Amino acid sequence: MNVLIIDWMNLVKRYIHSKGLAELEVGEVTKELTYYMLNRLDKIFFITKPDMIFICCDNGFNKRAVGLVAGYKANRKKFKTLTEEERERSYVNYLKMLAKSLPAAYIEIKDVEADMTIRCIVNSLKQIDPTIKFTIASNDSDMLQLIDDNVRIYHWTKDF
Repeated sequence: MNVLIIDWMNLVKRYIHSKGLAELEVGEVTKELTYYMLNRLDKIFFITKPDMIFICCDNGFNKRAVGLVAGYKANRKKFKTLTEEERERSYVNYLKMLAKSLPAAYIEIKDVEADMTIRCIVNSLKQIDPTIKFTIASNDSDMLQLIDDNVRIYHWTKDF
């Protein structure tokens, strides 16, 4: 079995931050994001030919990690105005609806980041069938910990 796991918010955030979306009209942004996301997904579906697809999405801040690791993500700076944050939130909500409409299992757990969800999926499915092949589509360096003979990482800009 070939399983594809997509770190959705990683892809969304990388794209939103790399583009000057604030300069575009709402309709242009929606068209741009939809086109970009669907093309990225089309490419990874074609490359991996998965039997099963999971789309994992962040939902809030990982409170468990904050309790375990002092200063968890404390170095991340915010440079956005409230208006920019509201616009970005509306784009993110739109893209979540787009992801939920795809023929895949969409998983979003309150106060859990996608990398934890992805780790749980991989570990759980390995217990059921240790021969399952996984492709994790993410630029998140946390995913590198999961690499083994049956797990590979697809970096959105660098391939495998």
